[in-house]
Amino acid sequence: NLTIDEPSPNFHLLLSPQSKTEEEALSRLNLGLFWQWILCFCVVHFDLEKGQSMEAIYPPIEFSEQELKTICFSAFPDSNSIEHNGDSVFSFRMRNGYFSNRLYLQQKANNLDPSRFEDMIPGLPIQTDGYTYGYVFFRQKKDEELKRGFFQKSLVILSPHPWPGLFLQMVRILGPELMESLVKERKTQQTVGTALLEAASFNVASWPSLPSSLFPGSNFTISKVALAFLGAVEHFLIPPEPQFPQMFDHQRTRQYSGSSMHHKYNLCNPGLFYQVFVRSLENMWISWELLVLGEPLLVSGDSPTACSTIVWALVELIKPLPFGGDFRPYFTIQDSDSKGLTSKARPPAPGTILGVTNRVFDDLLEHWPHSIDCGRTPEQFGSVELAGTPLAISHSVSQTSSISGIRTKHRPYLSKDKKLLKDIQDKGVKVQGEDGVNNMIRRHFVELTERFLQPLNRYFDSLVIGNPNQMTFSALRTKPEVKPFKQEDFMRQIEQFPPILPVKPKRPLQEMYQQFIKSVNFASWLQTRTRNVYREWRHQYLNTLAFGPLEQWYTQKLDAQQEIECIDIAMRLKHELEQYAPYFVWDNQTIKWA
Repeated sequence: NLTIDEPSPNFHLLLSPQSKTEEEALSRLNLGLFWQWILCFCVVHFDLEKGQSMEAIYPPIEFSEQELKTICFSAFPDSNSIEHNGDSVFSFRMRNGYFSNRLYLQQKANNLDPSRFEDMIPGLPIQTDGYTYGYVFFRQKKDEELKRGFFQKSLVILSPHPWPGLFLQMVRILGPELMESLVKERKTQQTVGTALLEAASFNVASWPSLPSSLFPGSNFTISKVALAFLGAVEHFLIPPEPQFPQMFDHQRTRQYSGSSMHHKYNLCNPGLFYQVFVRSLENMWISWELLVLGEPLLVSGDSPTACSTIVWALVELIKPLPFGGDFRPYFTIQDSDSKGLTSKARPPAPGTILGVTNRVFDDLLEHWPHSIDCGRTPEQFGSVELAGTPLAISHSVSQTSSISGIRTKHRPYLSKDKKLLKDIQDKGVKVQGEDGVNNMIRRHFVELTERFLQPLNRYFDSLVIGNPNQMTFSALRTKPEVKPFKQEDFMRQIEQFPPILPVKPKRPLQEMYQQFIKSVNFASWLQTRTRNVYREWRHQYLNTLAFGPLEQWYTQKLDAQQEIECIDIAMRLKHELEQYAPYFVWDNQTIKWA
């Protein structure tokens, strides 16, 4: 059976043809572990005749022409303005292609057919949402040796994970060094750029295996990891699920083996609410409502950094509610989904958030009901010279923008929290620091979201029949019975027991819940709750099989001549062992997770 803890030739068969030198280096790379974190590195450059084009992909994998086009155009600002001179980081999101769907698709072990190559590769245990995330380091600077007079290249990390805090830091570290290497490579004809990508890939493949919520035995806790990358060690908190809200860490001291280690854990999903709303804090509540209700939203900015930073902050604002829409931190007219998402012939799809910089969208999407405008952040929240300090982590990077205004016809259901606004004013950045203020905002909106979801969660719990903690060998069930969600019954409960929110309502809350139930976020909430209940039951089912008093139970059943029940248990055990065989590995006669 394949495991992901050792290099596998089957994974290497997925790669595109390469030279013997590349093949030798790649044969030592643990692709199973690498692909848990990152799909690949891409280098995109601007060609005077061809425009944006792919210069390198490492490890070498095949993308369709449309995928390559989307990656290349998403890796550059929409315009060649001088304002883009220097270094900038941003992100984009694109729909999974054939390779990603194949790589991260889970396959059942008992369906493997050795005669078919593709069935010999179990999907990696990564919980994906059907999209690939691109994290970009873009450099534009004068270079008289080039025809255009400018050096314009981008480094892109493609990953299945929506973790801008982690991967934008990785491109901040690798990007400047790679760009200098590519200039040196052009002048000396040495392959220093490729060597650097190889070193970065081997670093990633040495990172610990990711905990997967797809395994029944995993739990919903934050994982603390130390990630070595090009001479630096970065400490991050990995969220158990995408909708998990992360707080900034203020405790700098950690105990390890009796000694004190001084470092700060960084977040995969930082909520940069203060930086984004600094000029319009009162707009946080109407933004929360628009996001919760799954309204389409257009975010217009002057740079990819501006719009992508704001889109990520908006999605963070409603956690722990899972966002069920289609959000694009930076979206270009060349994206493969452009025609479907920006048609003037039909209204925008519910739950769509587009971050755009091209002014063509101003006319194309003028029929959208809600839009956010952003401008440059004041200098005191300002910029970091990325090339000068590649190892420094900063939440306020070059060209990060704040919201200047919101255009909407939406009538708010809820009031603003004046106490929070006063606390931010009184205990602002000078007292709390940016992280402290962001935590204040995060706590408020987590409480608001949880209070809003409380009636829904209470009603859903009433739909689940049975208790997994009462499971025994004689009453084994792999999943519960969940009755259908009936809007009429739920609305009656809302009328009888209205929720108590931390802000005052301005309109009847029943109307807000009716609108929410029609939204894409209700569907994602219901799907997540159902999946977690099924997961809890299955976890208890496997615990009963693995740790229950099997020998005692068998003896009792055999004495009572109830052999059929014994055979049923034996068949269940055989089925589970076969199903999970690809994800186990023998280690000194002990079975461990692969």
